Amino acid sequence: MKGKVTARAGIFVALGVLFSQIEIFKMPQGGSVNLCSSLFFVLPGYFFGFKIGLIAGIIGGLTDFFLNPFVLHPAQFLLDYIFAFGFLGIGGSLFYKSKKKYFSLTTSYLIAMFLKFICHFLSGIIFFASYAPENMNAFLYSFIYNFSYMSPEVILTLACINIPVIKKFLISFETKKTPEI
Repeated sequence: MKGKVTARAGIFVALGVLFSQIEIFKMPQGGSVNLCSSLFFVLPGYFFGFKIGLIAGIIGGLTDFFLNPFVLHPAQFLLDYIFAFGFLGIGGSLFYKSKKKYFSLTTSYLIAMFLKFICHFLSGIIFFASYAPENMNAFLYSFIYNFSYMSPEVILTLACINIPVIKKFLISFETKKTPEI
């Protein structure tokens, strides 16, 4: 059973990396709107729990770093790649306990993205404040910058996971039944 779990988590990470390459819009100082890529880093935690989710998230973050590096400082690397993606990985598992889900995938995804946003927001305040327009507060700049690319992806992903065919597939995956699409 453990091999099947890690294989499925690996497939989610691979899909997350693949979908992260489909950029709808790219921001100048890092970050982009991707085609639901963040969801695939949330799913391992949601389906398999904290440990698998954390490992999958960190692997996703390291892969994103190697494919799209944008580092100004080692602490910024930790915030934007390790912690942000780690929170995506564990975000789905925050309320996971012995296969009893306390929250839906939608709620788990929103919590994971909020935690990721906090990491990028802090990184923006600490390391990217110099990019803020003259006379603009670093907090406001970081909030606007990160919200401008993360919110469209959140909306797009929520729309996708609530499409009946996709929702049916995810439910069947969770219950380990073969989906009939």
